[in-house]
Amino acid sequence: MVKGCTDSLSEKASKIKDKMIGSALGHFDETGTRVDKKLWWVHDASNCEYTYLDISPKRKTAGMEQCGILPEFKGTAMHDSWNYPDIRYVVCCAHLLRELTGITEDHPEQKWAPAFTNLLLKMKKVKDKAVEKGKESLSYYHYHKFDKKYDELIEQARKENPPPETTEKKRGRKKGENSRSCGTPCGLQGISLPFYTLLRGSDNNQAERDLWMIKVKTKVSRCF
Repeated sequence: MVKGCTDSLSEKASKIKDKMIGSALGHFDETGTRVDKKLWWVHDASNCEYTYLDISPKRKTAGMEQCGILPEFKGTAMHDSWNYPDIRYVVCCAHLLRELTGITEDHPEQKWAPAFTNLLLKMKKVKDKAVEKGKESLSYYHYHKFDKKYDELIEQARKENPPPETTEKKRGRKKGENSRSCGTPCGLQGISLPFYTLLRGSDNNQAERDLWMIKVKTKVSRCF
C-alpha cells in the first residue's frame, strides 16, 4: 500500500520540489518524529502555494542537504540560521521578538532590547499600511529612518555586552551570553528583515504550520 501510494505521487512530489527550488521566497523548518523507534527529522520547504516534506535521520544542514531543496535554492530563505553562505537569509521576526521579550524580562538593565522590540513593531506597522495601499516598496524616508535606528541599537547592544576578555577555554555558557545571543546575530552582514525590505511575510509561521500535523500525529499515535 505504501509503495503504491509512493509510485502514484512521485511525479507530483517532483513537481512540487522543482517549484520550491525556483521560489523567490521559501520557508524552511524541521521537526522530530519516530521511525522504527528512532528519532528522525521531517524537513519542510514551503511558500504560500506549495509545501514539500521529506524525512531524514539527520537534522539541520545535513538533513536539508539530503532532502535536496535548500542546496539548490536561489531565492530568499527564512530558516533557523543554517549555514548556507550563498543564500540570502532573513530573520523570522516572531522568533526575534520572543528572544527580545526574554532578554527584557531576564535582563531589565539591557535597555536596547525593549527599544529594539518597539522598532520592529513600528517597521511592521508601516509595512502593513504599505501593503494595504498596494505599494511595492517603502519610501526612502522610512528606509533611512529604520536603517539608522536599527544600526544604532545593534551598536548599543554590542557596547552593553562586550565579549569576555579571556584566553582560557571554559565549558558551558559564558556570563552575559544570553543577552548577547539576540543582539550579535542581528548585526551580521547578509541578515535582513524581509517584511519591510521586501514587503513580504514577517515570520516563519508558514513552515511551522506545515509541520504542525506531524507533531499532532506523533503525539497521538506515537508513530505512523
